[in-house]
Amino acid sequence: MGTDWRVASERIIMLMAPSIRRFGRRPTTARRTPDRNSHAVLLGAELTRCGRPVNQLHRFDLVPFNKIGRHLRCPRCHQLVQRDEQQPV
Repeated sequence: MGTDWRVASERIIMLMAPSIRRFGRRPTTARRTPDRNSHAVLLGAELTRCGRPVNQLHRFDLVPFNKIGRHLRCPRCHQLVQRDEQQPV
């Protein structure tokens, strides 16, 4: 069994009330972030698997990293996690 990597990203998801959606208004606090990748991180770690500081990320999910689509993964994290899983314990 491999290491229990979880998902962390810069993506911010805004939940809007139905009345806001109905009238086409957008929340003013939404912002676009340049990095759409999800990174692999261990619970309680200070760095992601690719070496990015966790305190620069905004969203943390308990979803296992290997359960998200490859197109959503940070390419470097994906490569390192795959290498870790192939190494014998």
